[in-house]
Amino acid sequence: MSIGRILNTAFGAIFGNLYVMLGIAFLFSGLPRGLVAYFQQSALPSVGAGRLPPGAIMWIFVAGTLVTMLFTVIAQGALIGATMAASHGEKAGLGECLATAFRRMLSMIGLGLVSGVALVFAAILLVVPAIILATVWYVAGPLVVVERRGVFAALGRSADLTRGERWSVFVVLLIIVGFFVVVFMLSSVVSGIGIAISARSGDFSGLAVLTAIAGAISATLQTVLTSAISTAVYIELRGLKEGPEAQGLDAVFA
Repeated sequence: MSIGRILNTAFGAIFGNLYVMLGIAFLFSGLPRGLVAYFQQSALPSVGAGRLPPGAIMWIFVAGTLVTMLFTVIAQGALIGATMAASHGEKAGLGECLATAFRRMLSMIGLGLVSGVALVFAAILLVVPAIILATVWYVAGPLVVVERRGVFAALGRSADLTRGERWSVFVVLLIIVGFFVVVFMLSSVVSGIGIAISARSGDFSGLAVLTAIAGAISATLQTVLTSAISTAVYIELRGLKEGPEAQGLDAVFA
């Protein structure tokens, strides 16, 4: 499996259809994440002042997490479709990508729940099993969207495709983690500046806005990159194990 070819496919898709892919990632991942971060940050002073009960902040964070997860699933489905289109030398429109995402939304949610619970239990036992599962199931998302697989069929098919190539998939995961670390550090710098300015002025109203902006930007970048790379890995693995990809775009966008 060629890491270079995977990155070329992923970034070629992103820059070849930049406005659509960034637009999808922002509207359905970055913007919801930013709004949720704003309301969560805005609620903290109310809890501290006693205007909201301490337990309320927990429910605010839980509700915010569920909302961002739902919208992120839509973004991932749409971005997988856009990356597949780019791999065929075509540009998918916003409407086509979103229609694909909504059609496969329930399966993507189911996949996220099943794999998420399994990864959490694996991480509780030991970190290594969680990493192994992450590599084994790495292309399950593209399989749900592109091949219209069910949740467990996608997980099984992903295990088959990644067999013998999981060290390479692990390297891809390390690259993504490295990117996340950079984005997190930049977001932390922005948040730190906001905290320092707010503490000096005594006015924390602007901190929620800065937190929202940092969250929106980081979520947009993370979603577009992870979706494009996972789809590029799927394309690479399928081509490597089954020959030139025969899956037409009609099967993705129909």
